[in-house]
Amino acid sequence: GDEPGRGSHDLEIDWLGGYWKLPKSASSSRPSSMGGPSLRDLVVSAARTSGTATVRASHLHEVYTAVDDAVLELFGNTEPSPSALDQQHQDQPTLAAFFVARFGTACMVRQLGRTHKNLEEAQRLLNKANASENSESVMSYIDRSYGVIEARTGGGERWRRAEARFQKALEWQPTNANALYLLGMAALNDATVGSSERAVDFFSRSLLFDPDFRASYVNLAIGYLRLGQYESAVEVSDAGLARHPDAPQPHYHIGVAYCMLANDMLGKRGSESGAVGGFFGEPRESLGDLAGSGRQVRCSDRTTFEHFRSKAKLAFLRARGTDEARRRFRQKTDGVGQAEPPWLEVDCQMMESFDAEPEDCPKIKLPPNIGWTWTNFRT
Repeated sequence: GDEPGRGSHDLEIDWLGGYWKLPKSASSSRPSSMGGPSLRDLVVSAARTSGTATVRASHLHEVYTAVDDAVLELFGNTEPSPSALDQQHQDQPTLAAFFVARFGTACMVRQLGRTHKNLEEAQRLLNKANASENSESVMSYIDRSYGVIEARTGGGERWRRAEARFQKALEWQPTNANALYLLGMAALNDATVGSSERAVDFFSRSLLFDPDFRASYVNLAIGYLRLGQYESAVEVSDAGLARHPDAPQPHYHIGVAYCMLANDMLGKRGSESGAVGGFFGEPRESLGDLAGSGRQVRCSDRTTFEHFRSKAKLAFLRARGTDEARRRFRQKTDGVGQAEPPWLEVDCQMMESFDAEPEDCPKIKLPPNIGWTWTNFRT
């Protein structure tokens, strides 16, 4: 496609094959309430599945026939201009507007001016469409795109300016997972009172419409940590790891959450311990699920405390053992930039506390911006 005079008709496709992607669980006649697989585990679009299966040659050839021309056009021709797309889809101006906007956002990092030009042209095509069917979804996409531009390039107030665009995008399309996620990011980057609650609400709603999006799991856990809802932070991080087992952030958030659960027990020692039973006093109801069974059990406070600490330490070690964490450590030791999770000063304090005697454990105070964020500027 780079040589003058050559186009899709000069290419040939050599198909290598294909495979079926299997869901996590096999289908069953039993509903989940009776021990059958959950509906989520029966959905194929998951990051981790139970494997693949071969496809019959006849089915493969049906797919090849259906997509042959599209693949040739994709790799054999230059990118169409907005005017060409308008001409090609003149009977469907809404579709043309989306294509123009989509081609514009594809070059956002390298050619921001071109992105703006394409979005303006897409808006013009929509105006010509006269509020036809699906125009709301394209308007939502355009507003999300403008918001992402603000969030990427807008300086110190970037998320605040972007938030207005994301809110407008949500008004156009109330069930759009991306708009909800981006509003969650705007709230997470807002230091005003109530912002963490709003972030949790937006990320939770985003996951309802896209339960496979890693960034929403990661940042929802941050919202819970900042609210002091540590059990919820563990729960959502575990759910994220079930779909994205290679993600380092959930391990870190689990470690922080369990550390703070243990730390909170130390904070109660003055009022709840007593002369009898040593440092932690008499046994009482556990603060957590020690056996992973989903039910509360009775045990001594010391056992619960050590359980939380062991969980926290293991999660921290897993987070610090990832490639991304090692890269951040090298940057920290080389003096490049500021320290980042999981190598913050408070992280080192938490690690030191895991092996200390309870009476020697320092009171951990989390910074207000605690969390290993994962920002994905998807529109």
